[in-house]
Amino acid sequence: MPCNARYFVAERDGEGRHYIRQDRDLAVLNISMPREFGFTRIHVDTPHIVSGRAFRERVPLFQELPVAHSDLYDPEVGRMIEPAQRWVLACPVLRLDAVTNSHAPEAPPHGVIVFYGTEVPGGPDRDDRVRTSLDYAQRFAEQMSHMLNMLELSTESEPAGAPVA
Repeated sequence: MPCNARYFVAERDGEGRHYIRQDRDLAVLNISMPREFGFTRIHVDTPHIVSGRAFRERVPLFQELPVAHSDLYDPEVGRMIEPAQRWVLACPVLRLDAVTNSHAPEAPPHGVIVFYGTEVPGGPDRDDRVRTSLDYAQRFAEQMSHMLNMLELSTESEPAGAPVA
């Protein structure tokens, strides 16, 4: 089933609140959604936002969206979401502890990978497909966690002012 995907980087605002910001270089858009712009930036505690909930709960989430989901959002948020969108699968990219290389429960995620589309998976194997999709998203997020962890470790180990090759 075709879908779109975006990566959102986690950052903090001046008040210390977490938000996710769209990484415009990490997006795959397979479905035309004329009114979908993707959030440029949204606080993770914004109501009804699946990617924010996945960030806060630190787990992959799949959610079917009601037909009138646009009515759930504040107008400013609703303008960024395609009304024809019917499902979201969001998976946090968790930070890893530098010593153990396992999830660092006290650290906020690096960001959130979000897959979404206009046709809800259906049929008798629907639950299996959703479970499989969540598993693939989680594996992909794990790989991103490892890559970002290695990048952070290599950046921290470079001496200040060292020339970059």
